[in-house]
Amino acid sequence: MKFFQTIKASVYGPDFYASHEERTLGNAWGYYTKLSVLAALVLAVVLSLVTIPPLNVFLARIPAEAAKIYPPELVLTFENNTVRSNVQEPYFIDVPEEWKHAMPENERSKWQHLIVIDTANEYSNDLYQQYRPGAWLFHDGIAIADQNGVKIQKFADMKDRNGAPLRFTLDKAVVQRFFDALSPVFQFVPAILVTGIFLGLLFLYGLSIAVLAFIALFVLLLGRILKKEWDYPTSLKLSFYAATLPFLLYHILILMFYPPGLLLFAAIILAVLVVNFGWDRSSAPEPPKTPPAPEPTDTKDTEKHE
Repeated sequence: MKFFQTIKASVYGPDFYASHEERTLGNAWGYYTKLSVLAALVLAVVLSLVTIPPLNVFLARIPAEAAKIYPPELVLTFENNTVRSNVQEPYFIDVPEEWKHAMPENERSKWQHLIVIDTANEYSNDLYQQYRPGAWLFHDGIAIADQNGVKIQKFADMKDRNGAPLRFTLDKAVVQRFFDALSPVFQFVPAILVTGIFLGLLFLYGLSIAVLAFIALFVLLLGRILKKEWDYPTSLKLSFYAATLPFLLYHILILMFYPPGLLLFAAIILAVLVVNFGWDRSSAPEPPKTPPAPEPTDTKDTEKHE
């Protein structure tokens, strides 16, 4: 309960900031750490609720969909650092229609075929541009399209677990057994994803401490302007607390897919400190008092007196 009261006071609490000397830099760091862990947990849960259900559906479909892509008549034999097939080549395996709808437009137009099997030829750029595949299985290697162009992997560089050259036969039954064996592993993917999101967010929040250490220099300068005797540890301590409001706003904007820049983060921290320390009216000079107006005199009484 006290933690949430600190969150509220860190956003706006002149008395809280006026008594900042009662709290140490370690207290402020501990508060910011708790805030980061809580935010990482909430954000990981929200992202999980959005991503896990469709991910589970996708993972459940992988074994059947992957086996469906592999043609039942195709048999590939790997031996002596080469590959050969039992079909007429070049042999094309096209991108499934449901995949095309899920692919970005630039990737969809880049691929003419998902896989091309042409084991009679060595790799050449001309043939690759002619085929425009996602992957090309050629005589002694495989070429795979990636963001940087084409990655070529020769079979001579691939070894089995005993260090010997690859030697096996690949057909539809082997592919099906492979994905059936892989299915239980897919059950752990959501948990791994959630854990990865949580730890990744904690890492980013850890980096934000370095950002606050830099912003504390501007807080130190602000203290000079406000005529406060703040040293750097005090400025850093105040930065941890004043970062609460921009920290919360950042997460709201991130969920709205509009992440702001660090300049706004720093500006809000300075504004929070100005509002909370500038609200202390005890040090403000009192307005000058207006002297009372003179009482009107009666002219008749004056004449009688004379």
